[in-house]
This record gives sequence, C-alpha cells and structure tokens, in this order.
Amino acid sequence: MADRMLETPAIGIEVSKVKSRPPEWRLDVIKYLDTGELPDEKWEVRKVKNKATYFTLIWGVIHSRFLYPLLRCVSLEEALYILADIHEGVCGNHFGERTILGKAMRMGYYWPRAFKDAEEFVRKCTKCQLFATILHCPLEKLT
Repeated sequence: MADRMLETPAIGIEVSKVKSRPPEWRLDVIKYLDTGELPDEKWEVRKVKNKATYFTLIWGVIHSRFLYPLLRCVSLEEALYILADIHEGVCGNHFGERTILGKAMRMGYYWPRAFKDAEEFVRKCTKCQLFATILHCPLEKLT
C-alpha cells in the first residue's frame, strides 16, 4: 500500500455537499438539567428552560415528566430501532403507525417526532406495501 502513489492528491479533492446530521434534541436539556449550563443565545436559553420543565433527569437518563409513568427519552437512532423491533420483530405483525407507536409508549419510550417517524417507517416497509389491501375505487366519477 505504501509503495502506491495517488494520481490525484487528497488535498485537491473538493467536496461539493456534506450531509450533516441535525443536533440531537436532548443534549441541551440534559446539559441544563445536569449542570445548569445554558446556551449563549438569548432565544435559545428561553427555549431550553421551557423545554426542561417537561423533563427530569434520573441517574443521567432523561425522562418525560408530562406523562405517567415516566417515559425514557430516546434518540432518533434508538427510536428507529424500537419501531423496527415492534413492527418486524419476533411478535411483529406489521401493524400500522398508531399501533406501533402505542406499543412503544407502553414499553416506556418517548421522542418528540414519534408519530411522524412511525408513519414514515410504516410507509417505507416493503412488505406492508406489497401485501396491503388494495382499494378498489373507480377511477372516474360514477354517473
């Protein structure tokens, strides 16, 4: 490997677009609840303080406080894994978005975009698309 030379140097390669991940929604709230540290921007401080009233920190894990029992707040990656496990797992029956979201909540998980993520997950499932019931609607208005 060391004896091979690159034809174009790595420095000369230009990247036109970098896909960045959005910041995780829990980080500022966890930082505020744990250490009391707030962001620098004034509008961001108000937003974090308002958001933090709905959450509590138990042993370093953030939980939502507005529902009982306390629901563990998860990241987007964890949420997608949970949705996949419920939808396609051992006992998964390829339920719809409301059913898998209800099961996730009963299991004790919460994330802000839960319904949207569940809806997108079910729509992307190829088995659900292939074997779903077909609506037999007329293409034109009946006279």
